[in-house]
Amino acid sequence: MLEGEPAGVSNAYRLLLTGSSLDGSALVRLIEELGGEVTISDICPGTRFVDYVEPSADPLFSLSHAYLHKTACARMFDSESRISALKESLLKSKAQGVVYFSLKFCDPFLYEAPFLEEALRELDIPVLFLEGEYTGRVGGGVRTRVQAFLEMLEKNGK
Repeated sequence: MLEGEPAGVSNAYRLLLTGSSLDGSALVRLIEELGGEVTISDICPGTRFVDYVEPSADPLFSLSHAYLHKTACARMFDSESRISALKESLLKSKAQGVVYFSLKFCDPFLYEAPFLEEALRELDIPVLFLEGEYTGRVGGGVRTRVQAFLEMLEKNGK
């Protein structure tokens, strides 16, 4: 996602990154350094705000419709519509796992995490839940957990 080979060319594990805000790209860089590839970033604000707009005779209507019907942040809508949109993104991107990042004390995302994990279990998609602070850095504990998650994907043949 950041640099290097175009998406889909490498043998890296394809991951969907979702959750609350990240400060910088340290987590994405760590995932890629350890052998993962973030194929979709649904972090606030991520690809959630850069969706395809259907062309029509009325461009203003198309833009406003796309804006008003975009995938919502966990703090604004029910989890069901967000989870449904994430499932669709997973199927389109063929992601093999989900990394869910939440800021400490960000209640909407902390509340949503177990519901998302349960919904993705139905699709046999593993989820790594990470909680952190808005510092732009990732610690050694996060490195260990991401590495273990990627090893689990390898072991399970994902």
